[in-house]
Amino acid sequence: MNELQIFEKNEIEKLKDVCKQTPEYRGYFYIVEYGDFVKIGASNNPYIRYKQLLHYAEDYGNVMLGRIAISRPHTNFYQNEIWLHKLLTDVRKAKTELFDMRFEEVINKIPDDLQYLDFIDSEADAEADAEAKALLDDMKRKIMLEADPLDYVIREEEVIKFDYIDRILAFNFPVSIYEIADDYGLHHEDFLAILCDLGIYTTSEEKYLVSDDFKLGKEIAIFPTIETHISGLKTVGYSERWTQKGRLALYELLKKNGILPTVE
Repeated sequence: MNELQIFEKNEIEKLKDVCKQTPEYRGYFYIVEYGDFVKIGASNNPYIRYKQLLHYAEDYGNVMLGRIAISRPHTNFYQNEIWLHKLLTDVRKAKTELFDMRFEEVINKIPDDLQYLDFIDSEADAEADAEAKALLDDMKRKIMLEADPLDYVIREEEVIKFDYIDRILAFNFPVSIYEIADDYGLHHEDFLAILCDLGIYTTSEEKYLVSDDFKLGKEIAIFPTIETHISGLKTVGYSERWTQKGRLALYELLKKNGILPTVE
């Protein structure tokens, strides 16, 4: 049985405590009451994602958020998000992550045999986990030795303002391209297709890669990851997140091409 944790809107601070305990390299798929719809997404930190959506939806879109349900942490959370989108494609609002269903109906649609891949206590898993941890520690050491961490932040603000650039400045941590696609009201596959047309991404072996021509300094942050395959094999890799500097550059380039975030 799927053991989703459900948090009322007034219990979101409890979700923050849950996310603090999330092991590295794992994440969640989540289900949020989003006005008259339900949103299904994925994130390493659904607490931060909920706070972003809360600001975006209620301050800009006059849409009220409600409850959020999260899966247990696992390594294939993005794959499960995509699988759920395909499962509910008949009720999906075109080019979005919104679904015309009730919150409880979506939860009841999740099959009991959905795979939540994770590490198990085996020698191979421990070795892969240690290898990824070593990569992460090495990266942190290099950052401390070679760069001032403040180089990654253009300006840090606690006060949330009311345009898209200020929203980026308010939330300065690196985010995935999936989360940026949300800002433009697009499903990530449609958003990535646009970015490929603009030369920001290229495709190779069915994977999207940031174009070498667009990697300018600290626009992209690299995070080591461990991928668990259906066979059980685990491989060490990495994920790319857009830094504050990169998100601003991406915004300006898209704006020049007449593509604006939903709030604008």
